[in-house]
Amino acid sequence: MWIQVNAGIEKRLGQAVIFRSSAAAGEYAATGTPIANVRVWIQDVPKENWSIAGVSAKDLGR
Repeated sequence: MWIQVNAGIEKRLGQAVIFRSSAAAGEYAATGTPIANVRVWIQDVPKENWSIAGVSAKDLGR
């Protein structure tokens, strides 16, 4: 599972995202995937490199 977030995510929030997304993927009945096989990668993307409708997240104040 690959999750992209604006750079600067708090460590506590990143850990919560990892735990909850891993649990959700591991419990998803259709895949039959044990949680031990779930990998989560959080990639911090600088706000100036993240665009929403052609405008950087930094310029949008996000």
